[in-house]
Amino acid sequence: MLINKSDYLIRRIKSHQRTFLHMEQKVSRAKNIEEQCALARKAADFAVSHVTDVFSSDILEAPFLKLAQAIHIPLSAQYKPRTILHVMTEAYITGGHTRCVERWVQNMPEYEHSCVVLRQCCEVPKRLPEIMKASKGNFFRYNPQETILEKARKLRMLATGYQYVVLHIHMNDPTALIAFGTKEFKRPVIIFNHADHIFWLGVSIADCVADLTESGASMTLERRGSPSSKVLGIPCESSEILTIDKKSARKKLGIPLNQKIIFSSGSENKFISNKRPNFSHIITDIIHENKNVVFYIAGVNERKSFWPTLLKKFPNNLIIKESLHYSKEFPYYLAAADLVIDSYPVGGGTTLNDAIRAGKPVITLNHGEEKYRSAAGVKSYAAFLGRVKRILSDVAFEKKYRENIYKLLLQCAGKQSWCERCRDILENLPSQHKIYDFHSPEPTKLVSECSLKNAEWVEPNIFCPMKSLSKKILKFLINFVPVKSFRKRIRKKYHV
Repeated sequence: MLINKSDYLIRRIKSHQRTFLHMEQKVSRAKNIEEQCALARKAADFAVSHVTDVFSSDILEAPFLKLAQAIHIPLSAQYKPRTILHVMTEAYITGGHTRCVERWVQNMPEYEHSCVVLRQCCEVPKRLPEIMKASKGNFFRYNPQETILEKARKLRMLATGYQYVVLHIHMNDPTALIAFGTKEFKRPVIIFNHADHIFWLGVSIADCVADLTESGASMTLERRGSPSSKVLGIPCESSEILTIDKKSARKKLGIPLNQKIIFSSGSENKFISNKRPNFSHIITDIIHENKNVVFYIAGVNERKSFWPTLLKKFPNNLIIKESLHYSKEFPYYLAAADLVIDSYPVGGGTTLNDAIRAGKPVITLNHGEEKYRSAAGVKSYAAFLGRVKRILSDVAFEKKYRENIYKLLLQCAGKQSWCERCRDILENLPSQHKIYDFHSPEPTKLVSECSLKNAEWVEPNIFCPMKSLSKKILKFLINFVPVKSFRKRIRKKYHV
């Protein structure tokens, strides 16, 4: 019997939605604030890691606000003018999350910028503290072993000395809710909505949500229930690190001039999908068409997913760099490329912007409403492969193609236009921070397009119902195997 994947997908999302709503009810019924907060954190974790088609929850935010209002700390009414405090849960060496913070600082030099990282578990990117210092600000790193309550107290004390607070936090991080969920805190708070496709905490403390796109802004107002949203977009790199020429870059990296180089960059989860075609098919089909092509992939783990198989299959056509220093290595690999392919199934906003700024032709299977992304996108996989082939072989087409996309990028996301939008947000914030009594909208009967698309990569097995079922059956049967060591080997081999 054939299973309609769309119907199965919708049923699965609705099942997750029912689970989440049940978790909300548990939070409401909990007897004390500690239990409410613990259950709310579990529910937020679930909503972020599963597609529920729910994008906010006043029920989950309520206990954190109650906790925030129970904490009374003497706060100074004075603040230093023209200062911004950027708040991050964690900063990363690779990926666009940290790049956005760095570029915000570089693009707005009239302000003094500082940054605080709440839960840094990995190495801090060296460039981030340097950029803060260059803007005459500071870099703070809280001890990850401290409780959320301790960090929230410290954050409230710190942030009261700045004119503006900008949140670049993880979607399920309640620290800012506890820090700023009280009328005693006066500084305006902006949430930079880097996760406009998924659930997040913080609607009740957002004096303004800075969205990436028009559709993201609509989601903020209609599906999150936020009272304020403005489109800001992803900031472009404004320094000169993306102006290296191809010959110099290839000489430094030891790459022959006659090779065709394709570059792609992104965190591991941006390339993983069981939906066909996935990035493994992209690499395989392009190399089969042109044996002279060499792929350089940055940001992934060569020991995970399909990468070991591909490395074994194409030892001379695939090179993986698990991490690249943004200012010392990344620009050279980008400059050495003949073509940059966007990560798939999840697109990379900053990498795509960087590639266009570096004068590279880009192509993506991820469509977006921005004119430059739309111009780089193709609707079918066959058209995608055809365009790749033409870019690599037709010099005149390649030149006209990349120049057109570069022009569109400057119109939509150039430094001048981004800065104008950013200043407009800052200048129109309320004079004092408020707590917003919002009510998260009821889930609609129809699952949103955003959630349907999001499910392709958040839960890749959602597209393989028979594979998922077979794993459950295998897991059940393994329990009847009498030899424990043999059971272990089977589980390891079949990942069950």
